[in-house]
Amino acid sequence: MKKKKQADAGLRSHLGSDLHFDSQRAIKEAFHYAKNKSTDHSKYGDHFLEFREFRLFLQTLRQYFEYYEAFKRCDKKDKCAF
Repeated sequence: MKKKKQADAGLRSHLGSDLHFDSQRAIKEAFHYAKNKSTDHSKYGDHFLEFREFRLFLQTLRQYFEYYEAFKRCDKKDKCAF
C-alpha cells in the first residue's frame, strides 16, 4: 500500500532529480482516479493504494506526464500539432 506522499518521494528518488514538473497535482489526480475505479472494499482505507490499484495508478500517472510534456511543447510554439 502506498500513500500519495510516498508515491511522490518514490518518483523523485527514481528519477534522480527534481527536474520533472511539479508532480503533486498529477499524483493526486492519478491516485484518486485509481481509488475511484476500484470496485472492491479497501481494507486500508481511502488514503492508501492497494496492490490491485497500483498498476492503474502508474498507468494514469504516466499518461498525465505525457500530457504535460505535450502541452509544454505547445506552449513554446504558436501552433501545436499532435
